[in-house]
Amino acid sequence: MNPRSLPFWLLMAALYSMPAQARPVEQLSYKYYDITPTSLAGLHKAVFSRSPIKTNGRQYAGQTRWKLSYRYRRSLDEAGCRADLLAIALDIQYTMPRLAKNHWTPISVRNAFNRYYQALLRHEQGHARSGRLAAREAELALQRLPAFSRCDQLNTAMVRTFNNIVVKYQQRDMEYDRRTVHGKTQGATLTSRR
Repeated sequence: MNPRSLPFWLLMAALYSMPAQARPVEQLSYKYYDITPTSLAGLHKAVFSRSPIKTNGRQYAGQTRWKLSYRYRRSLDEAGCRADLLAIALDIQYTMPRLAKNHWTPISVRNAFNRYYQALLRHEQGHARSGRLAAREAELALQRLPAFSRCDQLNTAMVRTFNNIVVKYQQRDMEYDRRTVHGKTQGATLTSRR
């Protein structure tokens, strides 16, 4: 089985085996890139020379990508077409630096990196929180949609509602980065020390 199709099948299995008021299904994963610093002065260079994260011409040490999706089953009754079994899935992926396993790193560099890593992860978890908030809001908003006279109207309302919520939390992420200067105000910063 293709591992990329696994979340879809898990979601579909959850959709047909869950009560109508189910919680969002979350999948969390980490992707690492290895660094090999040998000094405190070289720690910054070690991170940014290896980071694969480039956005709008800028390079970053860490990244959180969250993707929200939903599935539902329609039901028809005298009131019209409504969403019946709703399933929300949230995939969160962190991309983070790590010290290479087979590389000797001085304890002072290791300690500095560990402090930096914890601050960076704390910052990235703030982005994941946006995804979780979006998932909860989408779940509630989609469940509250009324019955429509036609199922295509229901689908249009669901797509519009869902997309508006995703955009809202993407904007929250941008504001969070602006406010924290991409984590610097939270301690996610590397200074060159000799």
